[in-house]
Amino acid sequence: MSSTSISPHSPSGGACLYVAPRLIRVGVIVISLMLFFPLMDALLSGRIADFMLGVGVLLVVLWTLLARDSWWLLVPAFVAFGGFFHFGFKVLAHEAALISCLLALVVALLVDRTPREVHSRVPQSACWLIAYMIVHFGVSAYLMKSDQLPGIGRVGRVYMHGLWPLLFLVPFHLYGKTALLRKTFIIVYWVTVFRVTLGAVSYFYPALVYLPGVNLFLPTTLSGALDLRGSALLFTSLNLCYFLMVRSRVRKAIHFLLIAGSGVLCLLGSGRGPFLVFCTLPLILGLLRRRLIFLFCALASLGTVVLLLNRSPDVLYSLPAPAKRALSVLILDRPTHDLHRADMLSIMWHFELGKRAFQKWTASAFSFAFGNRVYAYSEEAVAGSRGFGAMADEAARTGAYEAGLWTILAVTGIVGLVLYILLFGRLLRGLAEQIRLHGIPDYAHAAYFLAVSSALVWVVFCWIMGHFPSADLMWAVIAHKVYEAERQKTTRAG
Repeated sequence: MSSTSISPHSPSGGACLYVAPRLIRVGVIVISLMLFFPLMDALLSGRIADFMLGVGVLLVVLWTLLARDSWWLLVPAFVAFGGFFHFGFKVLAHEAALISCLLALVVALLVDRTPREVHSRVPQSACWLIAYMIVHFGVSAYLMKSDQLPGIGRVGRVYMHGLWPLLFLVPFHLYGKTALLRKTFIIVYWVTVFRVTLGAVSYFYPALVYLPGVNLFLPTTLSGALDLRGSALLFTSLNLCYFLMVRSRVRKAIHFLLIAGSGVLCLLGSGRGPFLVFCTLPLILGLLRRRLIFLFCALASLGTVVLLLNRSPDVLYSLPAPAKRALSVLILDRPTHDLHRADMLSIMWHFELGKRAFQKWTASAFSFAFGNRVYAYSEEAVAGSRGFGAMADEAARTGAYEAGLWTILAVTGIVGLVLYILLFGRLLRGLAEQIRLHGIPDYAHAAYFLAVSSALVWVVFCWIMGHFPSADLMWAVIAHKVYEAERQKTTRAG
């Protein structure tokens, strides 16, 4: 595929104003000196909140001015990290990272005089989906305003789950440097190590983890060990990639043990769906590689475990409650078995949400095509809800269906689903074939695996868990850009 260069001296690039890199360095020194003494004074006087706030501001400024080509690395790092900031309203950590990255990109474009290579245009399906989501939010916000209802920001929170990876897609597709992929994986890996460690510690020592000043709530602050339901799965995928990439037998053994440990962490998270995903990931790898013997052995092993547990389900009663709940998903005598009776309320809750989503989606031809408006979440309405059904109705009004498929259909309709299918089809095209041919020998193919496996997991389990495909879409965006870069290298070499 041919590429075009945009020069700063061309008609399109000549209008850009470039700031001297030396001026950036001087600005960094001046800002650091200005904040150093107030920070030391706050620290020594015991004003920890002020000190943390100052450090946070300093780090954001330094990142904005110095990131340059690394401008986009914060997004996957904070997606792996989780958590949120609270300033009277909630800002998820990866959303704050996206804002910082866009600011850093603006500075990088002002400073960088080198031409950039455009591999291809931004996918049209991405442009259509961005426009559709923005218009959909605008309609919901307008109706909220017309009805004189508060909480437009909370409605925006629902749409941001789907919008933020699309807002990352455009600048990354145009300006992201894939040469930083190795650094990205290393950062994401160690951030994930920190997060699963935090989740494991919170299982034994639950506590509120909060950083004052910057108002950062760590991922285990509200969910505790339940955060392992997501972090342990990412840790599994990363270790699968490293297990296949490294050549040292010692390192392979370490990553194999970490994969097994990720399964234990999934059990501590007490999630039935996440544990099924953990069991599915090796099967997806075998399917992508078309290793029939491996697939047969893996399925036979899983079937043996299921058979033994169903023959002697009482063995689960000797396990801790989270592990018992997670493993109960393998007990097929449902819902009458005692292991499932304790979770019948959760099962009924997901069933009722799916039922309401289907009813709202098929209520009319218009809702079938374009979905439904979203109302703001209200603590008063939830507190005033009487009965199970009323609470499910309130969750449906706010788009909280706790299942990816029903969220897309009930909120954005069949149009939204088709646009997502077109976009993922465009981004993932060719990636599975690369994994089949070459396996996972390097970081590029590891990115392909994360993208394809995340998408497959979402498709398989979207009817019972998930939301808009956000992190899944982010990995697809990164993998697609890497794939294009690798194809361009091959074309040049040929």
